[in-house]
Amino acid sequence: VKFNKLVGFTDAEGLRQKANLLLGHIESGIGNATNSNLFTVLAKIRAHEKHILQSIDLTESFEDLKHQYQKFDAILSGSDFISDNDKPIIENYMANYISTIDDIVDNKRNANEYTELYDFMLGPMFDEMGQSSVLSILQNQSTQEKTTNAVTWVVLLSLIAIAGLISFLLYLFGYTITKPINSLVNAIHDVNEGNLEVRTELNRKDELGELSSAFDKLLDEKVTQLSVTEKNNEQLNDSVISLLNSVAQLSKKDFTIKAPIFEDVTGALGDSLNLLTKETATALSDVKEISVRVVVESNRVQRQSKFVMAVAEKERHQAENIMQELKESSEAMSKISWDAIDANKRADNALNNTQTALDTVNRSVEGINSIRDTIKETEKRIKRLGERSQEITGVVNLINSIAERTHILALNASMHAASAGEAGRGFAVVADEVQRLAESAREATTEIDSLVSNIRIETKDTATAMNTVISQVAEGTTLAEQAGDAMKQTKESTEDLVKAVIQITESSKAQAQENLQLVEKSNEIVESTRKTDEHLHQQMTNANNLVRYSNMLLTTVGIFKLPAIQQEQQKQTKSQLDENKGVKGLTTSKISSKSTVIRDKLAELESA
Repeated sequence: VKFNKLVGFTDAEGLRQKANLLLGHIESGIGNATNSNLFTVLAKIRAHEKHILQSIDLTESFEDLKHQYQKFDAILSGSDFISDNDKPIIENYMANYISTIDDIVDNKRNANEYTELYDFMLGPMFDEMGQSSVLSILQNQSTQEKTTNAVTWVVLLSLIAIAGLISFLLYLFGYTITKPINSLVNAIHDVNEGNLEVRTELNRKDELGELSSAFDKLLDEKVTQLSVTEKNNEQLNDSVISLLNSVAQLSKKDFTIKAPIFEDVTGALGDSLNLLTKETATALSDVKEISVRVVVESNRVQRQSKFVMAVAEKERHQAENIMQELKESSEAMSKISWDAIDANKRADNALNNTQTALDTVNRSVEGINSIRDTIKETEKRIKRLGERSQEITGVVNLINSIAERTHILALNASMHAASAGEAGRGFAVVADEVQRLAESAREATTEIDSLVSNIRIETKDTATAMNTVISQVAEGTTLAEQAGDAMKQTKESTEDLVKAVIQITESSKAQAQENLQLVEKSNEIVESTRKTDEHLHQQMTNANNLVRYSNMLLTTVGIFKLPAIQQEQQKQTKSQLDENKGVKGLTTSKISSKSTVIRDKLAELESA
C-alpha cells in the first residue's frame, strides 16, 4: 500500500501527477512544430506509460518506452521548426519524465516483491506453530511418565484432554488467521493473472479486515482508472484516425475537405490543418484566376497580331504597286528626255509642235501630281503602321506586367508550400512550374517589344524617305510648269523656243535621274515592308507560344480540387474566356479599358 500510494492511485497523485505535468510541458514546447512525427512518438510514449501502470510485466513495457524516448530525442534534434533555445528545455523535461517513470517502475516492483514476500513468510510460520505445539505435548508426557507412575493414567488422560483442547484451539486460531490470508493471497494471484473483478470481501474488524478493505478499495480505484484511461485512449485514437483521413484526402489534391476538431490534444492540430488548407486553396484559386486572365489576354494579343499582319500584307502589296508605277513614270520621263533632244534637233519645226509639246508637259505634270498623291497616301499608311506598332507595345507591356505579377504569386505559393513541409512538397513543384512559365512569358514579351521597336524605327526612316520623295516630286512639278511656260513663249519666238527646248532637255534629264532615285527608294520601301512582314510573323509565333504556355499553366493548376465558391468564380471566368474567343478584333479603346480592369483586379489581389 505504501509503494502504490507513492506511485499514485490516480493521475492527480504521486509520481503519476509529476509525469503528467512533465508531459504537459513537453507538449506545450512542441506545440508550434509542424512535424507530426513528434506528436506520434509522444502519443506512443504516453501509451507505454499507461501500459506500465496496468501491466505486471514492467521490464518489457519500460524498455519499449525508453526506445520511443530515444526516437523522440533523435527527431527533436533534427527538427528545424523548434528553436535551439527550446530544444534543451524540452530534452530536460523528457529526461525528468523518464526518471519519474523509472521511479514508478521501481516502486511497483517493490510492491510486488513485498506482496510475494508476505505470502512466503507467513505461511510456513503458522505451520511451524502447529508442529511446535505437538512436540511440546509429547515432551511433557515423557517427563511425567518418568516422575511418577502412580498418576500415569490420570495425568495421561488429563494431558490427552488438554492436548486435544489445545490442538482444537490451535486449529481454530490457525484457521481464523490463515483463511483471510489465503483469501488475500488468492485475490493477489487473480489480479496478477489479469482478473480485476476479484474481491476479498473479508468482513473483519481487525488488521486483516483493514488490509482487505484497503486492498478492495485499491482494486476499485484501479478498475475505475483503467476504464477512464481506456475511454480516453479510444477517443484519442478516433481523433488521430479522423485527422489521418483528412490528410489522406489532402494528399489527393482535394482542398475541399475540412479536418474535424475534437476537444482533446488533436484539436489544435485539426484547427491548424484547416487553416493551412484554407490558405493554400485561396492561393491556388488566385493563381488559377490569373492564369485564365493571362489566357484571355494572350488570345487578344494573338488576334491583334493577325490583324496587324493583314494590314502589313496589304501595305506591302500597295508598295509594290507604287514601285511599278514609279518604274513606268521613270520610263515616261526617259522618253520625254529623248523627245526633248529630238525637239532640239528639230528646232525649226518647234512652232508647229509647240502645242503638242505643251500638252505633253501638262500630262506629265498631272502624272507627277498623281505620283505625289500616291506617295502621300503611302506615307499615311506607314504612319498608321507605326501607330499599330505602338499599340502592340502597350499590349506587350501589359502582358509583361501580368507575367511579373504571376511570378510574384508563384513565389508566395512556394513560400506557403515550404511552410507546409512534407504536405506541401507536391504543391512546391507546381509553384516552380508556374514561376518558370512566368519567366518564359516575360522573355517572349521582351522579344516582341524588341521586334516592335525595330519596326517602329524602320517605319520612321521610311516616312522620312517618303517626305524626301514628295519634296523631289514637288520640285519636278515646278520644273514641268516652267517648261509649260517656256512652251507658250516659243509661240512668240523661235529663239525663245530653242532656249526653252534646251531647258526642257536638261530638266528632263534631271527628272529622269530623280525618277531613277525614286525607283531605288521604292525598292528600299518594298524591302523594308518585307522585313516588317517577317518580324510580324515572328511576333505571331511568339503570341502563339504565349497562348500555349498560358493554357499549360491553366491545366497544371486545374488538377487541384478547390472549394465550391472558388470553383464558381473559375467557371464565370472560363465563360468569359469562351465569349472572348468569338471576337475577331479589338480597337485601341477596348484594349485600354480591359487593361485598366485587369490592373485593378491585380491590385486587389496584391492588397489581399
